[in-house]
Amino acid sequence: MRRLLHVLSWVLVNWTLLVSVASAAIAKEIQLTISDLHPTQAVISHEQVAYKIAKYQRDPSAFVDDLNELPRKTVVLGPQQQYFLTDGHHTFSAMLEYSPAGAEQPITVELTDDLSHLDTAAFWDHLIAHDMAWLSDEKGQPLFVADLPSGVGRALLRDDPLRGAMYWLRKRVLEKPEPAIPFLEFHWAQYLREHTDLAQPPLERSPVNDLRWISALGEFIAALPASTPVGPNGETAAAMGQLKPQRGQPSLVSDPSQRGLPFLAPIWRTSAYIYDEKLVRAVVEIPAGTTQKWQLTKDGKQLEWELEEGQPRVVQYLPYPVNYGALPDTLSDRATGGDGDPYDVLILGDALPRGSQLDVRVIARMKMRDNGEIDDKLIAVVPEDPIFGKLQSLADLEQQFPGTKSILRNWFRNYKGSNGNISGIEFTPETQ
Repeated sequence: MRRLLHVLSWVLVNWTLLVSVASAAIAKEIQLTISDLHPTQAVISHEQVAYKIAKYQRDPSAFVDDLNELPRKTVVLGPQQQYFLTDGHHTFSAMLEYSPAGAEQPITVELTDDLSHLDTAAFWDHLIAHDMAWLSDEKGQPLFVADLPSGVGRALLRDDPLRGAMYWLRKRVLEKPEPAIPFLEFHWAQYLREHTDLAQPPLERSPVNDLRWISALGEFIAALPASTPVGPNGETAAAMGQLKPQRGQPSLVSDPSQRGLPFLAPIWRTSAYIYDEKLVRAVVEIPAGTTQKWQLTKDGKQLEWELEEGQPRVVQYLPYPVNYGALPDTLSDRATGGDGDPYDVLILGDALPRGSQLDVRVIARMKMRDNGEIDDKLIAVVPEDPIFGKLQSLADLEQQFPGTKSILRNWFRNYKGSNGNISGIEFTPETQ
C-alpha cells in the first residue's frame, strides 16, 4: 500500500508540473533590446557572425530585413523575469556589433513560453528536456548552466569553427530536413569530432585555408552511407539532411554521355572576415590544375557544367594555370563589344574549391578577343594568399613573378586548339 501511495504521489506531482508547464505555452511578439537576452548556448561560429556583419556593411537594408524577419527569433521567460534566447544567437551577436545602438538595439522576438513560475533548477531541467539549450563547449565537452555567458556577442560566446563549417555546407552536402531535430548542425559537428581528424580547423586560419578545410569536410559527409547513425538518438545521415551528389557531378561521371542535364552546384559561402570596399567578390568556376569547363549561371546563383555539342565541355589542353572565375552581378555588355557574360577573373595562387566565394583584389587586366568579341580577364589575388597576397599592381606582378604574363598569354592563345580564334592579348594596369 505504501508503495502504491508513493507511485500515485509521484504521478500527481509530475502531472501537476506538466499541466503548469503546458499552460505556460504562449506565442506572442514582444519588444526587447539585445541587452535583455540571455543565451541558452555557450558557443557560436565567429566567422558566421563576421559574414553577417559584412553583409550588413555591404547592404544596410539587409540589417533592416533581419530586424523584420519572419518567423521571429524566439525567447522564453524564465526565473526573475529574465528572457532566454532559444533561437537567434548568431543574428543578434552580429546586430550587437553592427548597430550604433549596440546592446540597446530594439528588437522584436516571439515569446513562446512563460516559465517564470519555475525555480532555476526546474527551468533548466525543462529547457534541457525539451532540447531548448545546448550545454557543450567548442570542443564538444559538457558544460554546466553556470558556464553560460551573460549575453550574446563574440566577446562572450565562444567560437566553434566546426559548427560554422556546417553552416557553409548548407545546400552543398546538407539540407535542413522538415521537421529537423533541434541543434542539427551542432550534432553534425559532434559526430565529425568523434569520427574524423578533419574536425580540427586549419592551424593558420584564413579564407583560403578554411575553404579547403570545408571542402574536405563536405567530401567526407557526402561519402557517408545514408544509413550511418549520426544523430543523438541514432538518426541516420539521410534523416539529418545529408545530400548525396546528384547524377552528373564530376566526381561521379565516367562517361560524359550519361551526364544528363547540367548539374547545378550550390556555391560555397565563406566569411568576409573584414569588409573592405577595395575588394570584390569572386566565384571560382574552374580550380587551377583542372580541365572541366564550369560556368556561372545567368542568375549568378549557381554553377553549371558548360555543354559543347550536347556534351560536358572538357578543355583539350594543359589544365588551367590559375583559378578561373567570375564576378557575380557584373556584365560584359554585348552593346559595347562584350560577350554578354559576367566579367571573368583569373585568381593567382593554389587551387581553390570549385564554387568558392571569396573577396579578391584586382591588380591588372588581360585584354583579349575571342572570335572578335571582347573577352577581357581581370587578374586578381586573395589578400591572405602567402605568395601572391601582397601584390597591388601589374608592376608588382612583373617585378616579383617575371614570366607570369608569358604563361597566361601562351595558355589562352592555345587552349582552344586549331579551332580557336584568340587575338589581341595584352596586359594593362586597369582594374575596373
